[in-house]
Amino acid sequence: MPRKLFLSIFLAFILPVFSLFSASPEEHFTFDSGTGTITGYTGPGGDVEIPSTIGGVNVTSIGNSSFFSVSSLTSITIPMGITSIGHMAFDICTSLTSVSIPAGVLSIGNFAFYLAPIDSITIPASTTSIGVGAFAHCALLTEIVVDPDNQSFSSLNGVLFNKGKTELLQCPGGKNGSYTVPAEVVSIGDKAFEGCALLNSIILPDAITSIGSSTFFGCANLASTTESGISPDRTF
Repeated sequence: MPRKLFLSIFLAFILPVFSLFSASPEEHFTFDSGTGTITGYTGPGGDVEIPSTIGGVNVTSIGNSSFFSVSSLTSITIPMGITSIGHMAFDICTSLTSVSIPAGVLSIGNFAFYLAPIDSITIPASTTSIGVGAFAHCALLTEIVVDPDNQSFSSLNGVLFNKGKTELLQCPGGKNGSYTVPAEVVSIGDKAFEGCALLNSIILPDAITSIGSSTFFGCANLASTTESGISPDRTF
């Protein structure tokens, strides 16, 4: 086979493969070049890879509500260099099943992935702030994994805690059956169990002194809580 013909055939097959791994077109995003913040998305959805630069400017932040209710979005790849994911950034993205959060992300805002059907999430060592309800009502979420080098957060059996495991921050919505809160936990955060519709029983330790707002909202099958020192009207 002549060399030029071979090269043409090779490129015809290889280049489309490489294009699968390239970032989504810059024109699919609205962007504040002054702050390096993505403020909106106008593309067709599907598997989206956020570019690391837009117009030659580094992308450093995914802004508040920037992908809000983009129902066609199925996966999102976030590049290195992003340091913050804003409030409600991917709220009500009802087809979003896969998210990759890179090292370097410092903060994840309130309701950032609320109602997204992701099945797992990994929090990198760099993250120091996770907002209320960031992963609430994610019905298919079976585990939240935290990098063991993270100094602010930890996870145990797929549940998100502060580093010392004295506060339970988020139970994944896909956890089912009965769940026993670890003995060292003294407080449960706002919306910590919201949308955990598959749980039928939660056992709270004697050490619990506070339970946040809307903690058990949407727990449709929760038949009982075993608790000590907490009045029932504060749990539902």
